[in-house]
Amino acid sequence: IMGMNQKMIVYLDGGHGRETAGKSATITESLKSENFAGGYYSKIVPKMYENEFNDAIVNKVSAYLYAAKQAKQLDLDVYIVAAEFDDVDNGERVRRANAIYDQYPNAKHLYLSIHCDAFTNEAANGFTIYTHTQASEKTLSFAQKLLPILTENHKKFGIISRGVRTAGFEVLRETKMPAI
Repeated sequence: IMGMNQKMIVYLDGGHGRETAGKSATITESLKSENFAGGYYSKIVPKMYENEFNDAIVNKVSAYLYAAKQAKQLDLDVYIVAAEFDDVDNGERVRRANAIYDQYPNAKHLYLSIHCDAFTNEAANGFTIYTHTQASEKTLSFAQKLLPILTENHKKFGIISRGVRTAGFEVLRETKMPAI
């Protein structure tokens, strides 16, 4: 999607903040070990919040894009639309992205909202690429091009593809640029 001479702007959104209700993985567990001072002990593994995991992915994608920019001398900017640890509501995320879009209307733009949902069911597995129910052809085309790349990459971790689906999520609906 990137032309060598055209500015490209990628917006990265790490999903929910720490305070969003129900957005922590239930990885807290008690581990028992024998022979600790003659008895048992419990070790508590702290909770991981979605935003911590999502932000790690956002930072990795940002670093990858920056390296690609340097290596290929691309006119590429990356914006993390909600770098705060606390919640930034979807409307504010959209406003931030659209404000940048308005400054560079002739650039190519892509909004990536990354959500790795917390779950309690160990059988839950997979990733999904979402587009808006009325997404542009550009958005749908990008989603279809990204799907096999992510599918291949996730296979080695045992993560299955759930395909491309549609939804009315605010960040997909209200952004001025293609968004997935």
